[in-house]
Amino acid sequence: MHRSWTLALLLLWSSAAVAGPRDFTILLPGAPATAEEARPYVDLLLAYLKSKVGGADFNGAFYGELAPGLQHLETALPGYGFVSAGVFLVHGAKHKMRPLAQLVYDGERASPYAIVVREGRYQGLEQLKGRQLAGGILLEAELFFRIALGGTYAAEDFELIPTTRTLRFLRKVAKDKVDAIVLDRRAVEGLDRLKLPAKVAKLVDTQPVPHPLFVAFGDRAPAAEQAKVQAALVALCRDPEGKKVCDNFGFDDFVAVTDADLAPLHAQYSAP
Repeated sequence: MHRSWTLALLLLWSSAAVAGPRDFTILLPGAPATAEEARPYVDLLLAYLKSKVGGADFNGAFYGELAPGLQHLETALPGYGFVSAGVFLVHGAKHKMRPLAQLVYDGERASPYAIVVREGRYQGLEQLKGRQLAGGILLEAELFFRIALGGTYAAEDFELIPTTRTLRFLRKVAKDKVDAIVLDRRAVEGLDRLKLPAKVAKLVDTQPVPHPLFVAFGDRAPAAEQAKVQAALVALCRDPEGKKVCDNFGFDDFVAVTDADLAPLHAQYSAP
């Protein structure tokens, strides 16, 4: 079943949280799922990685909230992670995150979001200043305003409503009870299939926001193993067995990335 990547990624991880270099920690702030919901799917990916890398089993821990996820990184000291671009940009240096691979969705390493309003209610983003803006990505507000909006606006320009309850707040937008909501591209493409109280419309597209990244944490896992993990991730959607994982989750591909590949992103994030 083809799914939005923001939902599909949540299904990659079990609730196991055994500290060590073979731990994967997923940290996607605002992710609307639990570790229990991931349980039926996790074995597909972890078994694939073990088959390619060899050695002991891999374990996974999932966090949809930033604070406990960061605490886990401090105390459990995992070897690998799958993190949002926001987590990577803000906390990558402290935790010595080394990028291994990045999700490709619809052929791209980054995707724009859209700000959606009740049809005819607003004519431009400037009219939304001082008004309500809802959305899951607002749980990483710095990422949204520095990358998605390119620094043109700041968090204080709006009344932010960070939420993972997208459909509920989309209905509120349609009812004119909330001014606007930020949706990812796949959600926007599905708007015509929803039965809403009134029509909604895209007000503006944002700049592309980078997709989440697989990272290694420093040298907790051996360099040779990190290279094998990277190769396995890059081959995931092209391998007959790995393709089953990708087909289940609607993934297109993963591509190898380095610090140099992400230097422009760091520059954009750090720009005054």
